[in-house]
Amino acid sequence: MKLRVLGAMLVAASIHLPPASALGEVAEVRRSPVRIVLPTAPGGSVDVLWQSGGAPPGESVASGMRLAAGFRVYVEAAGAASPMVGTYEVLPDRVRFTPRFPLREGTAYAVSFDTDCILAGTGACATATAPDAVFKLEAPRHEAARIAAVEPHSDRLPVNLLRFYVHFTEPMAADYVHKHITLLRADGTTVRSPFLNLARSLWDPEQKRLTVLLDPGRIKRGVGPNVEAGSPLVEGETYTLRVGAGLRDAHGCALARVFEKRFVVTVAVHERIDPFAWSMSPPASGSREPLRVATGLHLDSGRLGQTIRVLTETDERVAGDVALSPDEVGWQFTPAGAWRPGAYRIEIRTEIEDVSGNSVQSALDAPFGRAISLREEELFLPFVVSDK
Repeated sequence: MKLRVLGAMLVAASIHLPPASALGEVAEVRRSPVRIVLPTAPGGSVDVLWQSGGAPPGESVASGMRLAAGFRVYVEAAGAASPMVGTYEVLPDRVRFTPRFPLREGTAYAVSFDTDCILAGTGACATATAPDAVFKLEAPRHEAARIAAVEPHSDRLPVNLLRFYVHFTEPMAADYVHKHITLLRADGTTVRSPFLNLARSLWDPEQKRLTVLLDPGRIKRGVGPNVEAGSPLVEGETYTLRVGAGLRDAHGCALARVFEKRFVVTVAVHERIDPFAWSMSPPASGSREPLRVATGLHLDSGRLGQTIRVLTETDERVAGDVALSPDEVGWQFTPAGAWRPGAYRIEIRTEIEDVSGNSVQSALDAPFGRAISLREEELFLPFVVSDK
């Protein structure tokens, strides 16, 4: 908060201010029993305190128009003749003014307090007085948002890729994001309408992770958009996902810089996920080594932690974290504590997906007449932690 006192009051009342300008600062008026305490936040109040032993205003002052006339808080540019609307309270050691509407950051406000009018209750209250203090609530400074990562991390992705996850360092504004996200070919030309056009963008609850869906209608073979416009991606080609600086965070600040992810398109994946084809590397007893599982495909990271659990032989859940393996062609589970020897099993929810939208239950784009679906909600894969 910035605070200053005008020269006119230095002559009239000799106001003294501390050198700092922090919120909640106190303006002391020499040869007067009052101090002005300024607000600390947009929803705050302005208090006028009288020194120990000072006499508070009488009931006639507190209940009449004299209080409102002698104690004014107003927008500096508007002047004291246009005071803010609000409520006054007479407390044992102060008079408090609370604006009806919260103060705005970045606006300069002024406070004037007529001591004779309020405390002495004598003389006419001035209709327009010089301010005792002028203050401004500064908007908090926020670090400019940037993109922390884009998933999948791999630079080789299947032609039927379904989605990207864009991770931001700060909460972002919710709407109008897709016009700042483009897909470019190697020659710099733009791929037309590659993404699913939704009325509302797909954000996580913190608005720090954006899901960008490629149009499933263009991905699935034989359906209208695919027949008319073709797949957004072409096998063997190189593309760049560009997230533009026009994106704004929740505070209205523009993205710090443009982010680009370059990748090569590989062969499509049209089969459902088969966990029984995965290979495991059990950890050593007494260690916190990860349980490593090679899948041979890129799993979708979005709901990985909700679709995989590790259980003991008595069906107790093992606390820990599930994450994609460093090469992303698999996953790993790191326990919160050391592994104990014994039998375990992995519970896999069948809605788990790969980056092409294929699940354990079914393939997103299975060849016509060859679609296979499972009714099970979960599958189990056993493993043993040896005591050797």
